[in-house]
Amino acid sequence: MVDKICGHCGVVKPLEHCYSDRRSKDGLRSWCKECCSESSKGYNADPNLKPGRLLRSRNYKEVYYADPEKWDKKLQYDKDKYANDPVFREKFKATGKLWRIKNARKIINDKLFASFGITIEDYEKMLAEQNGVCRTCKQNRGKRRLAVDHCHKTGKIRGLLCHYCNTTLGLVKEDIEILNNIKEYIILHQT
Repeated sequence: MVDKICGHCGVVKPLEHCYSDRRSKDGLRSWCKECCSESSKGYNADPNLKPGRLLRSRNYKEVYYADPEKWDKKLQYDKDKYANDPVFREKFKATGKLWRIKNARKIINDKLFASFGITIEDYEKMLAEQNGVCRTCKQNRGKRRLAVDHCHKTGKIRGLLCHYCNTTLGLVKEDIEILNNIKEYIILHQT
């Protein structure tokens, strides 16, 4: 191996343009010397901003949450880096996407619990009881998950509805009189 691709700028450079690193397989850092130097300038500019060290420590959340100013500086540092560094931005997006794919079930479970106080197992049980179809129109609307319908006054969960039925209920403000009027209108104008 005569050349190496820099993991930061993506440029192919001779081996002498990389620092040594005994922890890596090839004995060299993944970034070229220029990128390492450029990164160090921003890293060492403010002694309070040492994200690499804090992120590697196991209690980085405690460190940041204990000092709100540090947390704000870290967030601003990440925002600036995201805005100005396209490589960092792409890695950041890819990492987030991978995490969302890997933790899709957890995300759904957290949303269900936060919104309705049910777990994904409760949702799946309700879905099985309804044979996987909407409670009102009895249709399966494809890939979209059924919405959890609940009474806005009591918070009690009534069932799972497709997007169309759930939206309809919301638009008529769950008013039975309006629904009866719609029913009469349809009957009156049937061909």
